[in-house]
Amino acid sequence: MAGENGPAATFELADESIWRALIEQSSRGSELDSLAGRTDDGITIEPIYGTPEKRASSAGRALNTPWVVVQRMDDTDSERAEKSLAADLDGGANGIELIFAGSGSAQRTGFGMIGVDRGLIETLSTKDNLHLRIDAGEATYSYFESFSRLKTAELTLVYDQLAHAAARGGLDRPLAEIEREIVGAAEGLGKSARSGAAVVADGRVWAAGGASEAQELAGILGSLVHNARLLIGTGLPPEKALSAIGIIVECGSNQVLAIAKIRALRLAHARIVEEFGSPPMAARIHAETSWRMMTRYGVHTNILRIASATFAAGIGGADSITVLPYTIALGLPDNMARRIARNSQVLLTEEAGLARVSDPAAGSGAIETLTGAIAAAAWEELRVIEATGGLFAALRSGSFQRDIATMREARAGKIARRKIAITGISEFPNLEETKTEILEPRPTARTTMTANSETIERLVAGRLAEPFEALRDRSAMLVSAGTPPKVFLAILGATADLTEAAQTANDYFAAAGIGTVAASGLDTPEQVAEAFAKTGARTACIVGREETLRHAAASIASTLKDRGAVRVYVIGATKHSADIDAALDDEADAVKILHEVLEASI
Repeated sequence: MAGENGPAATFELADESIWRALIEQSSRGSELDSLAGRTDDGITIEPIYGTPEKRASSAGRALNTPWVVVQRMDDTDSERAEKSLAADLDGGANGIELIFAGSGSAQRTGFGMIGVDRGLIETLSTKDNLHLRIDAGEATYSYFESFSRLKTAELTLVYDQLAHAAARGGLDRPLAEIEREIVGAAEGLGKSARSGAAVVADGRVWAAGGASEAQELAGILGSLVHNARLLIGTGLPPEKALSAIGIIVECGSNQVLAIAKIRALRLAHARIVEEFGSPPMAARIHAETSWRMMTRYGVHTNILRIASATFAAGIGGADSITVLPYTIALGLPDNMARRIARNSQVLLTEEAGLARVSDPAAGSGAIETLTGAIAAAAWEELRVIEATGGLFAALRSGSFQRDIATMREARAGKIARRKIAITGISEFPNLEETKTEILEPRPTARTTMTANSETIERLVAGRLAEPFEALRDRSAMLVSAGTPPKVFLAILGATADLTEAAQTANDYFAAAGIGTVAASGLDTPEQVAEAFAKTGARTACIVGREETLRHAAASIASTLKDRGAVRVYVIGATKHSADIDAALDDEADAVKILHEVLEASI
């Protein structure tokens, strides 16, 4: 134990003023306000928070209650699927989500099962206390009778008719017909006294489409309200109607925001329960790691992303979690990727003991403040949706989809300018990464509507890394054709003095799969031009100290253009010459610039 003057005593005496002083010292005198950030919803994230005046969220899972470890299955090969499921159940999973073709999840990933055979049913029946989730789009309810015969601990029908309509651009059948099936399933679950959900409020569709935290929660709440009204309208008491509706939330790698979002969802759910006149009840929340954060290049960095997201979902109080395998953006994951997906949960529950404490984030100034702010923003979004006549009316008019699209485009602009970094893609890309094993490559064909009962504006799912991945794909084609793209780095001075700047330039071009050829110790435009000619490159980037660039960059760029350079860029200074096409700073659109470099390489 530390003595009276040891570290423990020092920590106990530390107050907010001491922490603030330490922050100012480490930030080299910068004002604290300059260190604040903003979420997509415009919520300020302060660099330091004091003790919150009150807790903003109701509790999540009960004390010492681990979440359900859910493993998804979307393999079209039934024999392979049965073996994978058996391995999942033996390896620690106690929940299975069956993904069928036609579901929104299958549409995002490109894979979905087609029908169920006896072997798979038998495999599922071997597990006691199994939590089973069925995700088959509009066909979900056709599977209800078959799977309701299994003695599962819980059966959830993973269908949100409104989110599904947005994801596919309409419904194949009239909404009233679909909702009769939802009501029938709710009645069937009620008679069986089985725990589960007849319908869900699914935030994954809104998140994959580009929604902010508040927009995603507003979509979830809008669907929750719509289905509560539907079920209550058939005579179900409010508490039974609300308990028949499951909730799915997307969980990204930003731990603080993800934890606060889940806690805000519980807070908003409690208010809706109160508004419907129901006795208090806990929200039953299923979390899935984010689809939009996954990447096709630098795939092993996805393991870090899903670890962070899973931690956040557990701390946030999710009742069950699905971890997307780290190779899912490439194609159908193999057994190793599936194993990592379930082990990332098992390690957190059984070895890290993450589930031993109920709502461990309670009392954190940052998380309590963000919980309340996200809940308030989501509630305001819901008020707007309700003012239009509810979520389906907002989808029919296209207003909700357009709001999400606006948010997606604003975020895409920040990603293009690298204000939002994607590790392994726009930051620290690896041009030497090895091929990652998958069972099958992702299909290129997209799901299309077959027989539209009603068409609405479609919300297209996407991933954050796609613009950079498209550039990498194009570079790979040039490499295959024997003409690998490259950029000449003209380093004005000794490399040792400009290591950081040169590495920044390397990473900048590597984000598009473009290699660099560097020459250092250059002083005159003639030396630069001579070195450039030897490389065979068609694009150049000038690297140097700010003072050197201010005096020499313009003449060097002019000489390079005279000697055949199609594009000339500068790093470490501002653009101050007509011959310099762009300065590679935080304001430059990297996606646009890298596209130009590839165009110049052809």
